[in-house]
Amino acid sequence: MNKYVLLLLISGIWGSQFFFIELVIENVGVITLSAIKACIGGICLLLIGFFLSKEERRVPRSYYKWYIIIAFFEVVLPFVFIAQGQKSVPSSIAAVLIGMVPIFTILLLLAFFKRKSTRPEITSILFGFAGIVFLSWPTQGFQDLSNSIQGNILLILAAMSFGLSLIFMEKLNEGSSVIHMRNVLLIASAILIPMSLFFEQSFKLDLARS
Repeated sequence: MNKYVLLLLISGIWGSQFFFIELVIENVGVITLSAIKACIGGICLLLIGFFLSKEERRVPRSYYKWYIIIAFFEVVLPFVFIAQGQKSVPSSIAAVLIGMVPIFTILLLLAFFKRKSTRPEITSILFGFAGIVFLSWPTQGFQDLSNSIQGNILLILAAMSFGLSLIFMEKLNEGSSVIHMRNVLLIASAILIPMSLFFEQSFKLDLARS
């Protein structure tokens, strides 16, 4: 039962991000918003990591090259694409398009990694995506999809990037997932913060106005 409660909680947190992004995206730079999200996630996991055992916190040095790759495809690219895409795409449509991550993951596995998927896996993913569409589909229907082709493309690219990062995450088969994602988010923060300072001058951000 606790697992289902946790699943519902995670789903709520994941889905609500698109609504909150839509609220602030006009007042906060795309890269700055992505950096803030990565920093908050990294700090939270950093604190949680202190409660893990020394053995759980230990990771092989060879993992750090994968952390950099995953940080790029799991955080830097998709966070920026989502923030930019939601400037012209409603949060409901964004949730539907990003919900295609499992589908893109399977397609990438089949196309580039020669991995076979079972019929139950494919069926469950399709049903899951259908549920996202049913719950998130806006009242305007297809009219909203055509409002911004560029925004839709950016969100689809973000979903593909997420899918590719999930495949790379299979390389991290030792240690705690909390530590893995902590390292990924902190590396992504180290990339995004200088970018936000250079391209958007985020140090001049007026949080009160936002």
